[in-house]
Amino acid sequence: MNEERKQILEMLANGKITAEEAATLLDALSQAGQPQAASRFTPPILPIPPTPPIPPAPPVAPRPPRPARPVRSGRHRHHSPQLISPKYREAMAQVGLADLTDDELWQLQIHHVSAEYVRQLQKIGLADLAVDNIVQFKIHHIGPEYIQKTQSLGLGDLTTQDIVQLGIHHVDPNMVQEVRELGLTDLTVDQVVQLGIHHVSPQLVRQVREAGFDEFSLDDIIQLGIHHVSPDFVKSVKALGMDVSLEEIVELGIHHVTADFIQQVRDLGFTDLTADQLQDLRIHHVDAAFIKKMRALLGDVKLNQLVDFRIHDVTPEFVAQMQETGLLTARPELFEDFSIHDVTLEFAKAVQELGFTDFTPDKLVDMRIHDVTADFARQMQKANPDISLEEIIDMKITGEMPQIA
Repeated sequence: MNEERKQILEMLANGKITAEEAATLLDALSQAGQPQAASRFTPPILPIPPTPPIPPAPPVAPRPPRPARPVRSGRHRHHSPQLISPKYREAMAQVGLADLTDDELWQLQIHHVSAEYVRQLQKIGLADLAVDNIVQFKIHHIGPEYIQKTQSLGLGDLTTQDIVQLGIHHVDPNMVQEVRELGLTDLTVDQVVQLGIHHVSPQLVRQVREAGFDEFSLDDIIQLGIHHVSPDFVKSVKALGMDVSLEEIVELGIHHVTADFIQQVRDLGFTDLTADQLQDLRIHHVDAAFIKKMRALLGDVKLNQLVDFRIHDVTPEFVAQMQETGLLTARPELFEDFSIHDVTLEFAKAVQELGFTDFTPDKLVDMRIHDVTADFARQMQKANPDISLEEIIDMKITGEMPQIA
């Protein structure tokens, strides 16, 4: 029984409409055709996550005040290692950092920024870097050579933050250049960082092209990396001759729709399945074995019915049990109503044994909806041997119960 029919009967039982009004509504519903299959939700591909922010520099204890006198131990003087060394101060001055505050010198010293490191940065044109930028480079082990290579990639005017992001995520400039040579030339810093985060290699791009995809975006490639969809999987799906996009292949990979699974379903006659339909089958565990069992019991079952069976927990065992009652004429979709409304084998047999001439599988569902038990039907039949099952259900709905001696 569909949801609309159930609502009409419940309105009648609650006194919200008359019996005549209910009959009119039910007649209109019957003319509208069969209800649609239960709706299903396919999880979408996750969007590419944003590039994570650069972690801040580790907190550093404030520079302690300089003691008035050095600490003596025997014949040697020992200065606190937390103090700025005069030698370090002089070395920084020699590379042009003579006007730094003690706090800035302190940051450089505790992060082991040498005068030579500063000099190398200056040689590649970074003479006006702020102390914070120098520290960020040093913390993340970004050397002048790496900076030069990233600047030559044609990604625009890179900021310190851009270069640090590339370094943090181990973006190999040579890899970026290879990707560009493969046709993905319009790159942004964020996209290149995503390549590094998700370990996307030029080989992956090359293999996607070899699989037969000529048109795709960098975001498509990144999605392959995010969801760990291998080039072999891409090739195996394309080898089946399916007309699918790279985005659809990613969706198939997310839901573990393998080439073997697709071929097994095809071998059962479902040859023109779309990527969405294949996902539905996999999400709801409709495999070749399940299809074969249901076909053996019900004949030529449609694809959407098989999915609905799984959604409503209609198993081959349940169908076989219900068929023991002789309900072989029951429509396949009626088994969903049996499962939803708890029409069990025992209940069906108990009602059948009462011998009502108007007994149908649909009335079993009506009885469950309106809480008409087999015992209640037996009592009504005892009081009036000529009563029909439909009349008993209507009495339960309207509440017009006869007096039973």
